Amino acid sequence: MHQHYIRGGSKEAPAPGDRCVEVSTEGGKRFFFRADPRRALGHRLGWLIEVLVMTNRILVIDDDLTALDIVDLLFEDRGFDVVRRPDGLTALECIEETTPDIILIDLMMPRMSGQECVRQIRRRGIEVPIVAFTAIDDPLIHDEARAAGCDVVVTKPCKSKVLVEKIETLLQR
Repeated sequence: MHQHYIRGGSKEAPAPGDRCVEVSTEGGKRFFFRADPRRALGHRLGWLIEVLVMTNRILVIDDDLTALDIVDLLFEDRGFDVVRRPDGLTALECIEETTPDIILIDLMMPRMSGQECVRQIRRRGIEVPIVAFTAIDDPLIHDEARAAGCDVVVTKPCKSKVLVEKIETLLQR
């Protein structure tokens, strides 16, 4: 889960010592209400209330820009923070700073295959769930992806509901 600090439409980091109250919705979304007297900006009560929204960050690795756009829209509409990378090498360069909660990766990409990228992610000790999202409907390739470290393999094209359910199920583990 990643925190987005929303104040007047912008995101900012919390100050040390902020007082927060957590509220969870039935859908599992978590909100934090922060009351901070230091940022009251002359308000008569001396308090400024801010809403902190907890979201899941998904790292999407695919060389197909159309697929990236579709997945981006699909998950942003559901409140995810989507980080996009066009290949395994650029994903590996940013993975420690990105700190994804889950990874969605294509298997067939230039520069580095999805399986090799997953192996390197796992070698680094990163244990987040990984979903292979591939147009290859071959059980041997799916087995290779699982052996590399993928938790689930989903064949493209698939219904968006199926992909979202698989991602949400993995995040609840």
